[in-house]
This record gives sequence, C-alpha cells and structure tokens, in this order.
Amino acid sequence: MQAVSVRNTLLERENERLKEALINEKKRRQHSKPLLLEAPSEYHGGAVFWSPKKVQEARDRRVQKDLEQEALQLQKHEKALRREAQKLEKARQQEQKKHQIAIAKEARLQKAEATATQQGEDRLAQEANLQLKKDTQQAKKGKKKATIAVASVQEDVDSNVAQAEGRRGAEGRSRRGRQINLPTRYRE
Repeated sequence: MQAVSVRNTLLERENERLKEALINEKKRRQHSKPLLLEAPSEYHGGAVFWSPKKVQEARDRRVQKDLEQEALQLQKHEKALRREAQKLEKARQQEQKKHQIAIAKEARLQKAEATATQQGEDRLAQEANLQLKKDTQQAKKGKKKATIAVASVQEDVDSNVAQAEGRRGAEGRSRRGRQINLPTRYRE
C-alpha cells in the first residue's frame, strides 16, 4: 500500500517538473524580431555600431509596423463581419420577398375564386330571367296552348303508367289523346 502512494507522489513530482520544463522551453523559443536598422550608405561589411537614438527609432518603427498589421487584421475581420451581416440581410430580404409573393398569390387565388363564384351566380340569374321571360310569354299567348301542353304531358305520364302496370297497349293513347285499340293479332 505504501509503495503505491510513494509511486504516486514520485509521478506527481515528475509531472510538475515536465510542465516547468515545457514552460521554460516555450519562453526560450520566443525569438525577438530583428530591428529595422538602416545600413550606412558606405557599408562594406564588418561591425557596425548603432547609437541608442537609432536603436530607439528602429524599435518605434517595429511597434508602428506591428500596429499597422493589427489594424489590417482588424479591418479584415470587420470586413468579414460586414459581409456576414450583408449576407444575413439579403437572406432576410429574400425571405420577406417570398412571404410577400405568397400573400399576393393567395390574394389572387381568392379574387379569382370570388370572380368565378360571381360569374356562376350571374349566369344562374340570367338563366332564371330567361326562363321567367319564356314562362311569361307562354302565359301571354294564351291559356289554351298552355292547357293543351299540360294535358299532353299528363297523357304521356298516364300512358307510361299504364305500360308500367302491365297493360299491353289496349288502352294506349296517341299524341293527340285518342285511344288506340290494337288488333288482336298484335296483342300478346
């Protein structure tokens, strides 16, 4: 039991040391960037000594260059955000346009349906008016023709009823209402 706890303690210490070594290695790897020092006009190789003022100017140029790069990255990021916002706005506008088209289509369908219904009602009203005119014209011509027409319709109904009851034409009637007597050879 003690051996397990000792091993555990040793492994924890080793883990801590490895973490510290990794942190130290990362710190060492951070290379400094070269300063933007300008070489003298008559430089032919060899050692060059820079004044503290020139070194400070070079550091300032490096900071300025870093700031410009950050500003450029920020501009790119803002441009990407604007493009994304425009894309979302365009999608929203397209969705709104589709919605408006659907509403307009529904309105057209309702209008067409109402027009069709109105046309149907108008047609029925015209037919009813025509029928009424015909009826009034028939009534004006005289009751005699109307009664004859009614009588002939009544006779047709009577003849159909007679045939349906099984009478074999013995009591049939002509179009003018006369009774028809068939000869016996035609009777069954």
